[in-house]
Amino acid sequence: MATAPWRRSLAIADVLRRIIGNVKEAEMKKFLMGIAALAAIGVAAAQAQPASASPNAKECPAGVTLNASATGRSVTVSVSPAINLKPATDGDADSFHLHYFVDTDPATVLQPGQQVPPATAQLIHSAATTQEFKDLAAGSHRVWVVLGDVGHIPCSPLVIDDVAFTIAAAPSAVPATGTGAAGGGDSGLIQLAAALVLVGAIVGAAGLKLRHPRAPVR
Repeated sequence: MATAPWRRSLAIADVLRRIIGNVKEAEMKKFLMGIAALAAIGVAAAQAQPASASPNAKECPAGVTLNASATGRSVTVSVSPAINLKPATDGDADSFHLHYFVDTDPATVLQPGQQVPPATAQLIHSAATTQEFKDLAAGSHRVWVVLGDVGHIPCSPLVIDDVAFTIAAAPSAVPATGTGAAGGGDSGLIQLAAALVLVGAIVGAAGLKLRHPRAPVR
């Protein structure tokens, strides 16, 4: 007659109970410590493994580099060697474009394998290699340029360059000089005094002639 499954389970449990009962307490502690050590080794080995690249991260063409330079308010980027640069809106799966970070270090924003954040005044997505920043205030600035794919995911490994530049303050207005009210009070007074001196000289000369008339010629 076949043994019922529940009877077999009870028999196995009874055997295990007898085995555990015969193990000394010290040996059990050693056994448990060995299990814990093996678990710790497994955790350390897992942590030591390098993180795999995100499947979403697109590799750039081998050897591609960016070189950023600034002139006035404009930043120009040279891409070497030349690659397929197009706006993301074109939807070309093999294209790339640039991300300009204005006074914002990408290291504080980007996450591995994740999209570059949406465009703002401080973050410009563009296929253009020259950007003019008309609204920047006078002072020191830095722009980082990051290459990314059509899905706005930075290349892996990261392709990036940055440039620092200074925008000069606008020159202050210089007051105009000239005659009359537009020339300022001091200039008008000097010219008036000169005119009075000239008039005085003319009047004085006329009075001298009147006091000493010429004798009539005979």
